[in-house]
Amino acid sequence: MMDTVFYLSITLLVLAVVVIAARAIGVYGQRASYASYWRAHNEQEPEKGAIRVLVLGDSIMQGIGASSPDKGLGGLIAEHITIRTQRPVALTNLSVTGAKVHDLLTKQLPQADFAAADIIAISISANDSFRRTPIEAFTADIDSLMRLLPKDKTVIADVPGVGQRNVYQPVLHTSAQKHKIRRADLATAFSKAGTGIGVTAGDFFHPNDRGYEIWFSAFAPEIDDLLDRLKTETK
Repeated sequence: MMDTVFYLSITLLVLAVVVIAARAIGVYGQRASYASYWRAHNEQEPEKGAIRVLVLGDSIMQGIGASSPDKGLGGLIAEHITIRTQRPVALTNLSVTGAKVHDLLTKQLPQADFAAADIIAISISANDSFRRTPIEAFTADIDSLMRLLPKDKTVIADVPGVGQRNVYQPVLHTSAQKHKIRRADLATAFSKAGTGIGVTAGDFFHPNDRGYEIWFSAFAPEIDDLLDRLKTETK
């Protein structure tokens, strides 16, 4: 009897490990397909009268962990703007999975047309926090980024709750205040949602669809304010 219970326990443990590994591999496998999706999306001709949205950043803007690329943060922002304004959205997504602030500065910004964008949304810094970018380098990079961003049309996410957030968030916060860049308050959004592991994907790191909805809720007030300003400017 004891042997039967032991082998059953081992079998269940192995099955659990296999399921968890398969889920994690599935999320990892999204990297190539989601990047391909956004490259194709960026090549589409914008509809007449479209609101032009530029998104920059890391895997969060790619939507890694969501059930489809458009269920990630960039897609949710575009969907919200369409519903709120009843206008089409021309979304340009230059984000790259794994990007740090320095990568955004050197690889994404050269492709970005700030003048053509009506709204700019950014999620970056998670990889700096998780991989422990030297704080001096992070401080210099984040300040360089904030200095270049148009303050009248940009929202940037706070450092998410990974790695050493308590070290990197004050730096981002201070720089955003100095350069008057709007922040998406992730800590408050997740605190209000009151959720735990139920918001993560199969790798237990990236958000799932519900997690991305909470991420978006942090952006929504700032996006709405920018839309109100845009409406006033176009009258």
